[in-house]
This record gives sequence, C-alpha cells and structure tokens, in this order.
Amino acid sequence: MNQTLKIKIKLHKLLLPFLHFFLPLINWVHGKAYQLESLRLNKDLFSSAENIPEDELKQVQLKMRELCKIKKYDADFEELWVGHSFRLILTKNWIEQLIDTKGQNLSAIDLGTESIATGLWKQWFPNYSWDNTDFDLRYTWKFPDNSTDFILCTELLEHLSDQPNAIFNEGFYKTGLQGL
Repeated sequence: MNQTLKIKIKLHKLLLPFLHFFLPLINWVHGKAYQLESLRLNKDLFSSAENIPEDELKQVQLKMRELCKIKKYDADFEELWVGHSFRLILTKNWIEQLIDTKGQNLSAIDLGTESIATGLWKQWFPNYSWDNTDFDLRYTWKFPDNSTDFILCTELLEHLSDQPNAIFNEGFYKTGLQGL
C-alpha cells in the first residue's frame, strides 16, 4: 500500500468520530438556514397579496362566484376557485405589465380549456379576443404561426403528466420564459 493511501486511511479514522459527533449540528444549522431562506422567499412572494385592497378582493371573489354559477359549479368547486382569487389578481397585475392593454383587435390564447380564469381574463382584458386550447399541446397546434399576440398558461402546467417533448420546449420555454 502506498504512503499517500495510508495517510488518507489514518486521517479518515481520526476524523470519523468528529464527523459523527458534529453531523447532527451541521444538519441542524443547514436546516435552519434553509428554513430562514424559505420564510424570506414566502414573505417576498406573498407581500404583494397582502397589498391587494379589500374591496378589489371582494369584487373579484363576487365575479368569480358569478362565473361559477354560470358554469353550474357546485358550492365546493366554487369555494375552490374563490380560493385562487389572490393568485389571479396578482396574475392580472403581472399581465398588465407585460401586454399592450390599449391596442385593438389583439388575440390571446389561454392554454387549457376555458375556466373561471379565462372568464376573468376576458373581463379584465376586453381588447383581446381569447381562445383556449382543447388539444394535446405535445403535437402541432391548431393556430397558425404568428397568429396570437399573447399566450397565457396559468391553469395547465400542473396537469401535465408527460414530460414535454422537444417541440414543446422550443416553442414555449425558450420564447415564453416571461410567461412562465
């Protein structure tokens, strides 16, 4: 056995008890650091939600309930949608920063089937004509190239069970990163 290997083995045997002794402490410190960072990120994420005026929130929740009644959703499903009101208001605010809100005859696609969110987008952005997708996004889309001004995806990605293929990656992730 060469001298370097012998030294490494001796060092390993010497340090192993210290490692076993300090490992719980190291893990505890790492866990606390992760917890603090998570708390900071959550606070940053939800600070915008805390700033939504109460009257705006109530108005949106009322509109969401109306849309649920039109779609004949049961009370539980209605409550589920109303629970998304903060997220949808924040998304609306974000969209307003991304798109042309003054243009005319603009088109948008909301990926996925029509939903309560689509109803809100139609109300909030009436200068856009809104379409939805009713086909498998892994294959050729039914919309001609360059036929839409804005593509939105807020109610779909969590439902994808297959890994997106290369075409999906090319057409969505690379060009629509801001939209994710």
